[in-house]
This record gives sequence, C-alpha cells and structure tokens, in this order.
Amino acid sequence: MITFVSARTGRVSIALAAAVFLAAAAAAPLFTAAVPAHEYKLTDPVWVYLGRAKRFMAEQENGKAMQLLHEVIAAETNNADAHFLLGVLNAGENLPDQAIRHFNAVIKYSSRLTVPAQEVEARFMILRITGEKNSKIEDKDISDIIALAKRRKDPYLEGRLYFMLAEYYEKFSNEVQAEIYYDQAYAKEYERKLCQYRCSLIARAKKDAAQEKRFLIRATEYSFDHPSRENDRIEMLIQKRLDELKSVSISRRSLPKAK
Repeated sequence: MITFVSARTGRVSIALAAAVFLAAAAAAPLFTAAVPAHEYKLTDPVWVYLGRAKRFMAEQENGKAMQLLHEVIAAETNNADAHFLLGVLNAGENLPDQAIRHFNAVIKYSSRLTVPAQEVEARFMILRITGEKNSKIEDKDISDIIALAKRRKDPYLEGRLYFMLAEYYEKFSNEVQAEIYYDQAYAKEYERKLCQYRCSLIARAKKDAAQEKRFLIRATEYSFDHPSRENDRIEMLIQKRLDELKSVSISRRSLPKAK
C-alpha cells in the first residue's frame, strides 16, 4: 500500500489536491462510460500502467495516478491491483462510497492480486471506513480480521494490520488501545522505529516526559522500514525532542524491552 508520512506527526495520510482530483474525475468517463471495457485497449502492458500509477502516487500526482488506473479497469474490469490502489486514493480523498466499491472489487477478484495479503487490508479498510462513519468498529469484526491475518501466517501482514488498528484508535483518541496495537505491530517487527515514535507522541500528549523519552530512545535503536525524505525529517524530530528532554532522567532498566 502507498502511504505518505507526515513529518510533523508521523501519521500516515494521503494528500489529494482537489483540483487535480476533479480533473481526473472528469477524465474518467473516457475510460469507463464512453468506451466499453471489452473494447478499450491499453497501449502498454498492465504492469507498466500500475508502475506509473504508483510512481505518481509516490510523487503525490494522484490525479494522474487515478487516470491511469481508470484506464486499466476500463480494459480489465477484474484487475484487483488497480481496484486496490483506487480504493486507497478514494479513501484518502474522503470518498467512502467509492473507496468501499473498489475494496469490495478487490475482495471479489482477490485471486488476481499480485500481493494476496492486500485482500486482508481491503477488508480492514472497509471496516475502518464504516467504523469511522459510526465512530466504532465492532470488537467481533476486529477479532475476525485479526484471525484472518493470523491464518495467513504472515508476520508482516499481521504487524501491518495491528499498525492500522493503532492508527484507527489513535484517531478516535483511544490512546490506550492505540498503544497496545502499536506495541503488537512492534512485536511483529513492523515499522519498529515508527511504532516507538508514535508511542512517544501518545506519551507526550499525556505529559509523561519520562515515558516519552523512553520511547524515543528505543526509536533510535531502529531504522525505518522504508527510507524517505519524510522519515529523514522524523529522524530529525526525534533527535531534536531528545535534546529537549536532556534534563529528564530515566533509568535504563525502565526502558521498554526489545522484542
């Protein structure tokens, strides 16, 4: 999944420019309504379109990414990879109905996914979008999606799911649950540095300087899973905050245990 990390908060978000999105939406009918899917022909292999779309997403040229993905779906309605990326983009633009439609398509065509684990992520995103509408995800639904991830015996997928659950709970100011799930993601070795940084932000919000410093020190022991300019800035924020907390004394024995 393509994600963009805010240098200030470390939170994952997808920034879509309204003007660019509207331009892409206006262009979409050229590839959906105007041309029947079975008649539309791509000029390059599908993987080329998907690669370009991902590059545009990484560069936050999301309107261009949407246009390419709509072309793919016009030619291959059952292309689960394109549906997944469109689901991500629409979720970031706060277009829940469109996002759910694409994530449901991912589930329907899951056998065609290049990354099979994205089916679990699509199911979670549907739960999350619905939960944000209702300000709650049912505990049973959370248990079911975690069980599904565990059955795949993929620690990375399980860790990613815990990380997304932590973000969900943090959004609704449930810091206790957020910290629990960040810790579980950390235990699965998913984004360990970012997990510790996020926990430090929770501790800072609670005005617990000692605990904040503990998490920041632990964060310095790891590297980011995916180096980027944004993560370089977060690294600088970690060092800056540790300098500010120099006068806060903690016992090394009280540091969180390495997992």
